[in-house]
Order: sequence, then structure tokens, then C-alpha cells
Amino acid sequence: MISAAINSNGYIAGMTWRGSKAEIQYPIISSGEWSMGVTAEMKSGHLSHAGVVVIHESAVEIRITAVNTGGSLCRCARLRYVSGFDMLMVKHPEYLEKFMPTTIRMERDHAWSVFGTPSGKWIALVTPNAIDGFEIHYDNSKRPISRNGFRSGGHQINTVSFDLINSVDKRPSRCGDSQDVFLPGESRTWTFYIVPLGSAGELAQTVVRYARVPHLVWRQSGAMPGHALVAQVFSPRGNAPEVTIPHGGSDLVVRTGSPLVVSDDVEVRDVRIDVASKTDLVGRDVPVTVSVGGRSVSANGYVFDSWDSYVLCASSYASGRGRPAVTKVCEASMPIFSLIGAQRIAPGKHREGLIGGFLDDELFQSGYLPNGEPRMNRERIQNHSCTIDICRETWLATRDERWLHRAVVLADYLMNCQGDDGGYYAFGKTLHYTCVYYIAKSLIELGDCLSIASHASSGEKADGLLAQSRKVLKSAAAAIEDLYRRGTDVGTEGLPCYEDGAISCAALQLALWSFRTGDRKYSNLAAELMEGHGCLEWRGPDATTNGATVRFWESFWALGWRNCLNTPHGWSAWTAYAWHSLYLSTGRIEYFERFTNTLASCLHLINTRQGELHFCFSPELHLWDSNGIEYNGERFLTSIRPGMYEEGGSETHEIIKLLMDTLLFQGYVYHDGSDWIGVNVSLSHGPDGLMVTPCSPRISTVYFNKTHQPSGCIARLSSSGGRMIQHGDP
Repeated sequence: MISAAINSNGYIAGMTWRGSKAEIQYPIISSGEWSMGVTAEMKSGHLSHAGVVVIHESAVEIRITAVNTGGSLCRCARLRYVSGFDMLMVKHPEYLEKFMPTTIRMERDHAWSVFGTPSGKWIALVTPNAIDGFEIHYDNSKRPISRNGFRSGGHQINTVSFDLINSVDKRPSRCGDSQDVFLPGESRTWTFYIVPLGSAGELAQTVVRYARVPHLVWRQSGAMPGHALVAQVFSPRGNAPEVTIPHGGSDLVVRTGSPLVVSDDVEVRDVRIDVASKTDLVGRDVPVTVSVGGRSVSANGYVFDSWDSYVLCASSYASGRGRPAVTKVCEASMPIFSLIGAQRIAPGKHREGLIGGFLDDELFQSGYLPNGEPRMNRERIQNHSCTIDICRETWLATRDERWLHRAVVLADYLMNCQGDDGGYYAFGKTLHYTCVYYIAKSLIELGDCLSIASHASSGEKADGLLAQSRKVLKSAAAAIEDLYRRGTDVGTEGLPCYEDGAISCAALQLALWSFRTGDRKYSNLAAELMEGHGCLEWRGPDATTNGATVRFWESFWALGWRNCLNTPHGWSAWTAYAWHSLYLSTGRIEYFERFTNTLASCLHLINTRQGELHFCFSPELHLWDSNGIEYNGERFLTSIRPGMYEEGGSETHEIIKLLMDTLLFQGYVYHDGSDWIGVNVSLSHGPDGLMVTPCSPRISTVYFNKTHQPSGCIARLSSSGGRMIQHGDP
């Protein structure tokens, strides 16, 4: 049941409802500077505007009417509806009840948005009318939680506004031109519905119900050639949607299932878009249009290029920018991951020289002392965690033990930064840093490499490596226990805001430990964290952003742009890591789908066709630089400072590291309830059971999901050079 307080101007001053998830009342409209209202900016003439609020049992209806009351043409620069949703997150645990702008989507004839809280509350805001844009209002005030006393620069968000008319903004191609001219006496009305949702899963039918349009939800927004893009299409009941691919040709075949009734007024159909095995669509988007009765939704899926192509593209881009640098941030070193990955799959002398020059002449001369301990940036312990990962990847590529020794020295340094509670701390053990990057994960994987090296050695050397492995893993175990006790209270770099990187890094480390130990308490908490993290995951019909994290930090620090979402950004890879680890620890196929959806959005930043790496994609319609100059939005952004390695492009190489850790050398087999699915492997049935054949000699590990497998199924690898790891619940 919804209740609301209406002020003297007819706008909502406060609003509560009893949610279906928690039977308590909670506010969604702030009562301060950003309270709900309508503002207008004119070019010429006079425009009268008024709002009417109607309270229904399951929604609030807001009607905004604008009238040209003059006798001549009226030109409106901007007519804006300020939502007033309270989004300012400044303190734990209060911010768990604050809303985030999870997704905002404009179409030609309607728009919708969804807002979520970390605690799991959801609101949809739907309009059956076209609007011209939106703006996220960032909190740029000087607050004590801001970095070094400077303005927060987009570390927090106040609220969001919707532009009913915006005559200067450049809208996406799927949207029409702004109708900013009113004839004498002309009147227009926009209707918005604020709808509380029991879960994020109710969004699709809510959009259909209140906008009377179809709505597409991807299950798999990215697909390899020979596989399928998979979605569900919701539509008004009794109205069959038309799914078309304007430029698909014979390479794409649409298959639509029979309708299933969702409610009295909504039905849903499964849709598959089969991608030909041989196609020139690799690395490209697949535009899709879904129409019902003249109203439509635009979408796009993505056809994956080969994993090698992304690695080689990123490596070539890194080579073109010269040798990576050692600076105050570990991001500067990250191009080395792309160079190492490319060297493992396509060795080359020039690349070998770049890697060796960086490691020997830059990293371990400028950054570290001869004994391996940090020379600079000692308190930025995430830098040293990243360096451990660099050493580990170099050892995997070369089996040169000096890199393990370097990593061990740094592991000892990090373990000296461990508090009594098990957490890793920076700055004299004053700031909890386990989830700034993913320090426990780095140590867990180092422990595995030390164990592997011990089995390849003998005598005292083997004993020493194994002892060091156990020491490292014991430290990581204590850090994981600390994360388990903390739950959502992990913070990031000393700031108490709900930041998606810290939450996803907490979840991925917990889920990874659950996979290793089999203890479900860690994966249960990881799943709970990622459910809350959903309020920071863009969702919608566009594979460019679907599943990517809503980041709003990096554009300020890297590009000097105060107001800009980064969706996706290189750190979105951490969300994919979390879903991947949850998949391994639980066997739930939906987590693998979430992993591939986030991966599809991330890989949009690596343009294999043009050899480019982007810094991020902005789905916003309004962008400003540090001088207050406005730029048009919804586009890819690349660092505007060539050669800059601090922040602003190098983070994208984290996506390559994700590929190296999950897909470049790994295969997957699972049963989806109707058939066997293989990723990076081919499957065949024989008298001895299911035969699994890696698609490349590089596939050294195949993860076989026992969940949903037919009883009595036996699976075998066709070669003896790899290993099969079973996971999930039979």
C-alpha cells in the first residue's frame, strides 16, 4: 500500500509504502534541496506547467502538463521533472536503504528506469511518453568523506532528473528529435508511474503494463558463432510481438516460442537468435527491434570474437603506447597483463622485450628494492597485490622461479599488513583494504602456484615451497573470515560509500574460497552480497551495458569530468569475476549467464576490428568536463590524455586478465536441463559416456558442472594433457 504527502504546490514532499520484501514503511522521496518538482528554462515565450499526483494502491501516477498560454510560438530549452529519489550514500549502514540509478533507458515512444537499494528494495519509474534525456545530479560538495578534503567529484549521487524537453541535447539514434516548439494554445502532458517492485524480476512486466510496449530481457546477450543469443520478450497479453533484425541476413535466425501468461495483462515468449558458425559478425553488435501495435523497443546483442583476438588487440594497443609505467596506482602496470597473455598464445621477440624491460628495468628497479620489498607507494598495498599477480602470470608463462620468489617477498610484506581481525590494512593499519583490488584472491592464487611448483621439485626445495604455500593460504583464510564477519561493511579506500568494486571484490573472494573449501557459508554470503550489488548493475536490452557496473568515480579522476557514469569500465570485470566464482562454487547456471552478460558488455571496450581500447562507455545524456563545459553523451570515451597511465584507459586491461583467468585456458561443460552445453570444448556421445574434447591444446582445465546432469552420466576428457574439475551439486 502506498501513501504520500502532497505539499501546497501539488508535488510529493514525502512518500512511503509497505514493501512486499520487508513489511516496513520507508521513504523514497527526499525532503531537502532535491525534492520532487518541475523546472523550466525558456528560449522564448511563456510556458505554464503544473503537476498532478494521483495515488493508486500499487503505484503513484504523476501527470505533468505544459501549456503555451501566449499568442505566439513558444520555444522551450528544457522542461525537467526532478524525481527527488534519495540517493546520497554517506554512511554505513544507513546507505543500504538508499536508491541507486540502476538503469535509465529512453526509447522513441517511451522511457523507463529502475532504482534499487543494497538492501533489496526496488522502484520502477515508467512513462508511456517520449522524453528527451536525463541527468544524474552528483554531490560535488566538500564533505569530510571526500578524498583528501577535495570535492567528492561524483563519489556520491543526490538524485536524478528527467528532461521532458531538452532542445540542446543529442539523443541516441533510436530516439526522435526534441519537440521543443509549442504552438499558441498547444498543450502536452507527460505521465509517469512510480511503481514499487517486489523484486527486480518484476521490472519487465511493469514496463509492459504501464507503457503498453514490448520489453526484451536478455538471458545471454553475447554468443560465440554457432551458438545463440537468448532472451525473453514480454508484451501486452494477446499481442504477438514482431522480432526483427534489420541487418541480420542469413547469419542470424530468429526463433520465437509460444506465449506464457505472466498476469492478466502481460505474456512472455522465449526468443533465440541463432548465430551462424561462419559469420563476419564477430566483434559486432546485432541490432534487434521488437514491435507491438506500432510501439517498439530497440535492443542489441553481441557476437563474441575469438578470445585470442581481444588479447592480441589489447596487447597491440599497449605496445603502441610504449612500455607500461610504475606510478602511484597499480592501473599503470596493467597493460603488462595483455602483453603476457599475448605472449603465451603468440610469442614474439618485440613483445618479449617489452615484458622483460618493464619487469627488470621499470617494475623491479623503480618500484621495488633489490630484496623485493616496495621502494615506493608502500602503503598502497593493492599495488603490491597486483604485482604478485604480474609475477604469477609471468611464472605461468615462463616457469622462471625468480618470479615466484619475487611474489613470495611481497606476500610476506602483505601479511605484515594484516590486522588481528585478519583484514589487510593500508596506511599504518588504519584503513581496511582487503577489497581494494582483491588481495586475498591474489594470495590464494599465489598459494596454488607455490603448491604446483613444490610438486615439480624435490627435497628441501619442495618442502620450502609447500610451507610457503600453506603460510600464504593461512593468511588468506583469515582475511576471508574477516570478510565473512563484515558482510556489506567493507568500504573502499577508507570511504564509507557503497562502491561496486569493493562489494564485488568481497563477493568474488568469498565465492572463490567457497569453491576451494566446499563450505557453502562463504558462497551464501557472496550470493547475498551480489544480490545487493544488483542495484549497481545496469540492466536492459543493450549488450553494450547489460550487466555492467554503474561506476561514477573514474571519469572525475581520469578525465577531469565531474559528472559521468562509467558503464562499463575496466573494474566491471570484478563483477564478472564474482559471478564466475559463484558459478564454480554453486553450479547455478544463472550465475554463468550473469558472468557472460557482464563479459559481453566489458568486451565492448576492446574494439578488435579497429584495434582500439576504450576507457568506458557512458549511457548518460549529459556530460560536463571540469570547466563546466557540456558534452553530449551515450558514447564510448577514451582517455583524453595520451600516454597517461594513472587512470583513464589502463584499467581496461583488467578485462584481459579476466579472460586469462576464466576463458583463455579453461573450458566448461554443463547441462541446461535439456541439453549439454560446452564452452571452449566440443562434446560427443559414445559408448563410454560423454567425451569432452578441448577446442585448443591450451585448454588445460575443464570445469564439469554436476548440477542437472542426467543420472549415470560419465564424462571423460579425450586427451590426457588436461584435467577435469567437477563442481556444483549432482
